Formats: sequence, C-alpha cells, structure tokens
Amino acid sequence: MANIPLKVPRLVSLTLAWAFGCFGGAVGINAIVKRNQEVSHVKGLVAALHITLWVDTWDLLRAGIVLAVGCAVLAVVASIWIGLILLDSSKSSSSSSSARPLSTRLLTAEWASLAFMTVWLLACNIPVTKTAVNGRVHTRAFLPTGVELSQAAVATTERSFGINSAYWSRDYIHLQIIPPWFAFLFALVATVVSFLASKRKGTHTPTTIGEETSPSKPLHPAAAHKEGSSPTNSVSSPVNEKANAEQRETV
Repeated sequence: MANIPLKVPRLVSLTLAWAFGCFGGAVGINAIVKRNQEVSHVKGLVAALHITLWVDTWDLLRAGIVLAVGCAVLAVVASIWIGLILLDSSKSSSSSSSARPLSTRLLTAEWASLAFMTVWLLACNIPVTKTAVNGRVHTRAFLPTGVELSQAAVATTERSFGINSAYWSRDYIHLQIIPPWFAFLFALVATVVSFLASKRKGTHTPTTIGEETSPSKPLHPAAAHKEGSSPTNSVSSPVNEKANAEQRETV
C-alpha cells in the first residue's frame, strides 16, 4: 500500500471543505434568485399605483456573487485532491515501484491552492457579512411624470406593505452568510494539515521490494590464518648446525 502522509486527517478536512464549499455556493445562488424574486414582487405591488421602482442591492450582490464563486471553486479544488488521495490509496500493495504517490509529490501544490482559496473566502466573507448585517436596500420611486418621491414617502410605502429594507431581516441572507464561514474554516484546516503533511513526506522513503543490504562477509578462518602466517625462516638454528658438523666428522 502506498505510504501517504496524514492520509486520514487530509481526507477528513478536505471532505468537510468540499461539503461546505458546495453548500456555500448553493446558498449564494439561492440568495441571488430570492433577491430577484423579491424585487419583482415589490415592483408588482406598486405597479397598480403607477409607480416605478429602482431597487439597488449591488453592494451585497456583487460581493455575494464572488463569494459564491469562491465556495464553488473550493469544492472543485478539494474534489481534485480527494480524488488523488483515493486513487493512490487504491494501488496494490504488491507494487514494486519506488516512486512516491502522486498525491504526495503534489503536496506543495495542494496546500498552496488551499491557502489561496482560504484567502479568497476570507477576503469575501468580511465585506459580505458587514454589508448583510448593517446594510439596507436602496430604493427610489418615480411617478409617471418622472418626479421622484421623497425617501420619507418611500419608507412609509414600504411599511404599509410590510417590507423591511434591512438585509439581515431576510432568512435567505442568513443562509448566504453563515455557511461560507464554515467553508473558510475547513479550508484553513485543510491548508494546515496539507502543509504539515508536506513537511513529513521527506520521512516517508519508499523501499523497493526485495531490496536489502547485506553485511560484509568476514574472511574465512583459513584465509585469515593464511594472510596472518609468516614466511618460513630460511636460517638454521645453531644446534642443528653443530649436529650436522659432528655427523660429517664421524663419517
């Protein structure tokens, strides 16, 4: 089995980032649709009075679109890394390849892309949340003659129809704001986990099956004795020389 550093923590954090990325993108699209439906409904209410409305929600809409796109891109990025980890995990344990798994070799790209998505979500979440909590719908009303009604008259008309111009009074705005913060949180966790895994990948050195190091064989005792033996002494001892001299005299 391929040795993948921090495999389970990476899968868990990436899966959570993917889930909330999908959720954040979905609620962002839902908020855009609900906004358009509400604007059309309000314009229909005053159409009988021959009043033309100009409704401005671009301060929230523009940042909300970028945030929804960021959540969707996070889901795509997380899907890619989850797929690579699962692909490497499915490799047979009998493989004799000494190369690191692809998901391990691309760990730097993994945590870098997740860090980029984390910064993206944070940069969008802050202004969107601030606008949603404190902002209001900007409405201007015009009579058929082209005369613009005062803001006091517009506010009175809104109250008569039970319309609240504050963004935060709408449930779909709550849904638009809250899930992307969880997407940011789990993107940050996945970034940290992937970064730690990239630091550990150097300690996971794969070995080829059958590869082993044999210790140096000691010399055979006979060979060692042969190497350690001294050359034959060619000089005769004095005792032997005296015996040979006496034998020659006797003869």
